[in-house]
Amino acid sequence: MPNHQPRRILTLGVTVGLTAAGTLLGLGATAGNVEITPVNDSTDHAPTSIDEISLAPEPGEVSDISDHGDPIVREITQDTSFNMFGLTWEGDGDPEAFVRAKLDDETWTEWFDLEPIDGGSDIGDESREASEVVFTGDTNTVQISIGGKVEPVLEGDTEPEEPLAPEEAAPTDAAAGEPTDISRPLISQPPAPERSGQAENLTAIIIRPSKAPIADAPSDIAGEVTDIAGVPSRPNVISRAQWGANESIRCRAPQENGGLGAVVVHHTAGNNNYTQAQSAQIVRGIYAYHAQTLGWCDVGYHALVDKYGQIFEGRFGGLDKDLQGAHSGGFNVNTAGYSMIGHYQETTPPRAQVEALAKLAGWRLALEDLSPKGSSTHYSEGTQYTWLAQGQPITLPNIFAHRDVNYTDCPGNLGYAQMDLIRNVATAYQGSAPAPTEPADPPTEPADPVNEDEGNEDEGGETPAEPGNGENPAGQPTEEPEPQPEPQPQPQPQPDQSPAPRASWSSSELRATGENMQRLLASLRNSAAETIPAGDEEIARRWYTLGGVEGALGDAVSTIETAAEGITFARFANGTIYWSENTGARAVWGVIGEQWEALGAQDSLLGLPVEEEFSTPEGIRVNFEHGYMLFDLATGAATVHINEAAPAAG
Repeated sequence: MPNHQPRRILTLGVTVGLTAAGTLLGLGATAGNVEITPVNDSTDHAPTSIDEISLAPEPGEVSDISDHGDPIVREITQDTSFNMFGLTWEGDGDPEAFVRAKLDDETWTEWFDLEPIDGGSDIGDESREASEVVFTGDTNTVQISIGGKVEPVLEGDTEPEEPLAPEEAAPTDAAAGEPTDISRPLISQPPAPERSGQAENLTAIIIRPSKAPIADAPSDIAGEVTDIAGVPSRPNVISRAQWGANESIRCRAPQENGGLGAVVVHHTAGNNNYTQAQSAQIVRGIYAYHAQTLGWCDVGYHALVDKYGQIFEGRFGGLDKDLQGAHSGGFNVNTAGYSMIGHYQETTPPRAQVEALAKLAGWRLALEDLSPKGSSTHYSEGTQYTWLAQGQPITLPNIFAHRDVNYTDCPGNLGYAQMDLIRNVATAYQGSAPAPTEPADPPTEPADPVNEDEGNEDEGGETPAEPGNGENPAGQPTEEPEPQPEPQPQPQPQPDQSPAPRASWSSSELRATGENMQRLLASLRNSAAETIPAGDEEIARRWYTLGGVEGALGDAVSTIETAAEGITFARFANGTIYWSENTGARAVWGVIGEQWEALGAQDSLLGLPVEEEFSTPEGIRVNFEHGYMLFDLATGAATVHINEAAPAAG
């Protein structure tokens, strides 16, 4: 890296204010066990939020930072703390950027590399390049060094902290499968092309992931774990509902391919200094960054594994499904991307992390009857992230690394050194599966009674009659066969008719065909109109993304109805989805849903819901247009918090 002092430091002050508390004049209503109070939202467990801040050049400075010479340092300060940071830019150049955070004692963390991301999603803003997102730890101020890492360090810098990883790290000796040269992949990789084009319009991405704890209850949406003969049990997984995935930010249904061919191993890069409680925050931040900032609609990885061995469900739709991700540009079809949370270029991933990822890979490959030590042929999808042209075949291990097919060091040199160990553990885990049981032999039919001379001709050359042929020479009793009912003709669907619409479709059925979604819409609307209002389709898709019949809402029990001008809704077994142009389709259920409707639903002071419920240390919370409602699990009390500027109830 260049060894330069920075030319300048530009401080960007950005203030993010909290909602002001106000006095609710004339508001004395309660509903059931609901207490209504003014809002005072100072909780650290608000939903994940993202700010974008332009890193505009100073007067006289060229906008194309890829040709600036010495590193430039930008400093960003915010009133509200954050703990994740990313960088986006336009153009094909690499800004070679680093970020560090100011600590409470006014010293700084080490510089973290903002490595270019190459998930290669088939959607999103193609003109926008981006870095990986980095966990900085809680801070109000970061510095970004653009054009190389600033060395020597600036005044107040500190030596990098020791990683907070568990004591037991994965072995790195030869017995563990370390390649002779871990600086290069086992598969020949040409040098990456120089990213020497333009890199301008840099934008800092500030992320405040929700700090809500992981929910204890397993998620119905993630699906039940079932035992399959010949397949090991799925390792324990923290589902999307448990880690607090905000399903409202997903923008399309998952794309399911024809079958899985391999697992790809990644690391998230950035920082290893996180606690076990912060792992869920990192997953939420990555999800928001991928889905919203990069426009990928969802998290790119199928699963993420922290250094403590916790496995987090990634892409929506089920870990047992072949869902197309956004993790290895050119090889996203028919692969599953599992990422170790951390940076493993110079640090060995802990044993708990390696084993958890390996067991998950072993389980997933067993579902496809694939060996972790086997290999198969893949065909490149092309893209600028790989040197393999579109359609070019390549033989890859069934568990391979990101760097094996893309211009990247991922999963880091010391992460890559664990690939053989991952395959070995995955193989052993597959061997722990219950053996398939042989089907029981069918009961033996009793032999037909025969004459002891059966098969022999008598003196007259005649063969004895067979029992049951009407003569019954052996004297055995015969039984008349029971009359069988006449087969009833089955009604055949007419070629020009579709099956009658129904109001209950499982999410797996909806994944199978888009035609079923149209039938669902017809059911919810109680008609099959050619033109379907946007709100109606959003209600149907919202129900689907919350898990359909298997999700929190259950079966549909009503058609789509009008609540007020511009507001429609549909009722389900366990809750209701409301839609307006301003809020989109949002679901409410449980005690909060019941109490909100008792207050007047859309006509209450709260207005419409703007997102689904999420967990906080104070209880279950739902945010509405003009405040929020909190349900205390311990006391069973619901409190309503109204913004000062809320309009009068309708």
